[in-house]
Amino acid sequence: MYVISRWMPGALLFSTCLLITLQSSVAGTLDPEDLQTLLKTLEAPGATEPPRIIQDSDGFIRFLGAPPDGYFETITTQTKSTLNHPEAVDQEFVDRNAGAFGLQSFQNALDPSKTHVREGRSYVHLKQAYAGVTVFGAEIMVQLDSAGGVRAVLSDLMLDTERLDT
Repeated sequence: MYVISRWMPGALLFSTCLLITLQSSVAGTLDPEDLQTLLKTLEAPGATEPPRIIQDSDGFIRFLGAPPDGYFETITTQTKSTLNHPEAVDQEFVDRNAGAFGLQSFQNALDPSKTHVREGRSYVHLKQAYAGVTVFGAEIMVQLDSAGGVRAVLSDLMLDTERLDT
């Protein structure tokens, strides 16, 4: 029993690293054009710092944050319309920038699961589904300001769908 418990953490760590490496090698890489298209939607006049971006090893966005007093444009901010349905605004923003978040398969879908509104900001959770089946634990959370601009995105999606697509 001692030998198993002594080697178990190392074996678990090795297995996890191996799975991450395999996933990274199959999922593809970010097209720089997708990232540039997304960054062009940044509205931050007078910003003194760049947007905050955390990417995975393939370049796909895991976290995106606008600088203070900045936001990423959405259909609501472009048309100056009222933010009545934050879920639709989030969906449009993520769909338009799907490549930057690693959603490369046509079988991927994001379905609104819950929305919170607090202090003038909306927090929308979009759960990932693949071929109509919900992917356990995979979602994107988008934070909108009161005008419908995207302030932050936290992405934790299943990106490696190559074997499932065939």
